[in-house]
Amino acid sequence: MNTILSISSKMKRIAVIAIALFAFGSQIAEAKVSWDCRLSAIKAFLAELSEASSDRDFELAKAYTLPPEERPDAIAEANDAWGEARGELWDRYHARIDVCAGTGETYYHPEIDPEDFLSPAEVAENPNPYRPLVPGTTFVYESDTEDGLETIRVEVTDDTKEILGVECIVVHDVVTIEGEVIEDTFDWFTQDTGGNVWYFGEISFNYEDGEIVDIDGSWKAGTDGAKPGIIAFASPEVDTVFRQEYLVGEAEDVGEVLSLDESVSTPYGDFDGCLMTADYTPLEPDVIEFKYYAPGVGFVKEVKPAEEEGEEDEVVELVAIEVEE
Repeated sequence: MNTILSISSKMKRIAVIAIALFAFGSQIAEAKVSWDCRLSAIKAFLAELSEASSDRDFELAKAYTLPPEERPDAIAEANDAWGEARGELWDRYHARIDVCAGTGETYYHPEIDPEDFLSPAEVAENPNPYRPLVPGTTFVYESDTEDGLETIRVEVTDDTKEILGVECIVVHDVVTIEGEVIEDTFDWFTQDTGGNVWYFGEISFNYEDGEIVDIDGSWKAGTDGAKPGIIAFASPEVDTVFRQEYLVGEAEDVGEVLSLDESVSTPYGDFDGCLMTADYTPLEPDVIEFKYYAPGVGFVKEVKPAEEEGEEDEVVELVAIEVEE
């Protein structure tokens, strides 16, 4: 009987939260957020809330296997984590609503017709100025981190992968810290006939102590509801908000064009007339990255503002471009 009452109470709590979300939705009508976009955000919130609730219940179950004198701390820790999770999920919900408002979309479902995309050879002949995909080109970036020097090598390869009938270019991205590999990724990009570069997914191998620990962050357009997004426009316009990728709960990166006339200095050189974007994701609402792209070169710099006062910004800069002979 107690179990039944507990489950009933939990369902009532979720129902109350859902009602509150719907009420909040009516308050943002001025932002002209579509019902479909809002409902997607609500459903994602409820799914993540349910998962967080289950996590707390598991921790409470473990607590009751401890000696009585040790239980209060374990129970308090589980409840604190639950409270923190609820706050983070509310932030995610609001961030998703903001993205809906920014993009102005009714729902996100890009229509993909292979005829609208160039072949890899055509892309190499007419590369996007801000994200050139020319095989044999490797971009090298560096960043000073608390764990040591981080080096990122991004190689545009000759390999291709067909996704949703589109022949995508494979870009190999390897991240090392003090020479030790921490991430090894294969990204899949393509360019449409209008010159815009699309992102169709990635397979990312994450390492610890020289061993693969997971492939978190991996996704492929057309699989499990994942959808491609645009990462570079041929003719970007200031204030444009766009989805770079989409797999709800896994890959929700968004970009916003802030400027088209920035000056940037890097170890590789100085650049004028740069595109500046703000990149963020509802999955981490408090994190934002400012990226700079030089025409004819591509991505040259990234600045991630410090989260705490007194800390330094995280900066990634272009240090070299290697071209195969």
